[in-house]
Amino acid sequence: MGCMRLCDNSRRAARRPFRVSAVAALAVVSLLAAGCGDSSTSGTTPSSESTTSTPAEVKPTPLDDAQTVAILTGPNAGGRVSPVAVRLDDQTQIDRFAAQFAHPSLGKRIARAADSAELGSDRALVGAVIAFGCGVPTDVRVSAGGGRVMLRAAPLESSPPECLLPMTTVALVSVPAGLAPPSAE
Repeated sequence: MGCMRLCDNSRRAARRPFRVSAVAALAVVSLLAAGCGDSSTSGTTPSSESTTSTPAEVKPTPLDDAQTVAILTGPNAGGRVSPVAVRLDDQTQIDRFAAQFAHPSLGKRIARAADSAELGSDRALVGAVIAFGCGVPTDVRVSAGGGRVMLRAAPLESSPPECLLPMTTVALVSVPAGLAPPSAE
C-alpha cells in the first residue's frame, strides 16, 4: 500500500508541471493577442467606435458624395483612432495631423497622397486614423452630421491569424467643401 501511495503521488507530481505550463502558455497567448488587438468593439471590425461621438440629437447620415483618395497603413506608427475627420487643405494642416505618428514615413506618405489628390474648388480633403490593430481595413465609410465628417473603417472580412506589429490605418477622403470641418488655425 505504501508503494501504491508513493507511485500515485509521483504520477500527480509529473502531471502538475504540465498544468502549470499549459496555464502559463494560455496567459502568454492571451497577452500577445491583447497587445495586438485592434481598437474595435468586436473581433472583426477595426476601430469602428471611439470615445468621440456626435451629439445625441444629431445622427450622422452616410455621405454618398465622398471619394476615397487613399487608405494608408504603417506598422507600429501609433496615432489616435478617431472617427472625426480633420481638414487637410495645406502642408501646415498635414504636418499637424502627421505629428501624431511615431514614424515620419507615414506622414510623408500622407503628404504625397494629399499632393496628388485632384480636388476641384468645391471639394476639400479630410483625413482620420480609422484603425489601429492587426486587421488592415481596405474600405472606409463616410458620414456627416452635427457639422462633422466621420470616417470609419468598413468591417473586415476576417482577422489575420497572427500579429507581429499593430498597423495604423489612415483614410484620406474628398468631400464637398461645405461639409468639411473648418480649417484649424
